[in-house]
Amino acid sequence: MLIAPLVYMILQLKFFRGVASGREIQEKALDTAGKKANFWLVFAITAALPAILFIPVTYRWVGQQTFVPAIYNKVFAEANINELAAWSAVAGIVIVAVLLINYAVYGKNHQVSLDNWGIKTNAKQFFKSLLMAFIVVGCAFVVVAAVEYIFGTDFRIWVLSVKMFDLAKVRFILVYFPGYVIFYLGNSIAVNGNNDIKGWKEWQKMLVSCIGNIGGLIVLLIIQYSSLIGRGQIVFNAMRILNIFPLLVLVPVATVISRKIYKMTQNVYLGSMIFGILYAAIACTNTMFMF
Repeated sequence: MLIAPLVYMILQLKFFRGVASGREIQEKALDTAGKKANFWLVFAITAALPAILFIPVTYRWVGQQTFVPAIYNKVFAEANINELAAWSAVAGIVIVAVLLINYAVYGKNHQVSLDNWGIKTNAKQFFKSLLMAFIVVGCAFVVVAAVEYIFGTDFRIWVLSVKMFDLAKVRFILVYFPGYVIFYLGNSIAVNGNNDIKGWKEWQKMLVSCIGNIGGLIVLLIIQYSSLIGRGQIVFNAMRILNIFPLLVLVPVATVISRKIYKMTQNVYLGSMIFGILYAAIACTNTMFMF
């Protein structure tokens, strides 16, 4: 609830006004059957590929098929986050790659402009966005710490927890946040560029975007638990599938709020950085480190 208002207030400061690009948001027209077919094909691919890659990246590649996450070192010091951060980075790269390939093959020949993606920036705007992202997340966690200290509130629902962190974990947040930023950058480009359809109401854009962002993961859960109920056996490693449940909340929340930030700034990087840092902090504070 704090993120969007904090962004709005900080944008009023003279130093941070350059974070907003000032460019006009251009909606994407689906005015032909070909454009509609292309949109839904790309939508299906970008929804499916991150889910298809989830177990191969987390369990087989990074996790090396251990029963529970157990691969870590002194730099990347938490096995579970290693798997999730790696998958986040891979999924974000894949989403952007699909969008770029589609642009090269189809979009540029059908009045689609990369300007719609909002990816043009400069070093000054980029680093001001990064600084602003750290300030926004820092302010949010100050509020979390205050409420936690004064009222003893534990912001926790099952495997989803938001708690204040100590200084020992700051260096790990800095290690892990780039992987999450890559994911939410791909997400932001897809939502604010590819899914910003002319003639659609805002709730329609958000609904389609949220379904695309978590639809594939929900299919994994359906496969896992329908097999467990029907045959008494699971299909995928249980611990890795358990890690999907927080994503069903975190990813749609980031989708909706980063969209609000984008509409304030026309900047796809700011929201991506905010949620990359925020979710890295949430992951690190909610996990035991082996150091």
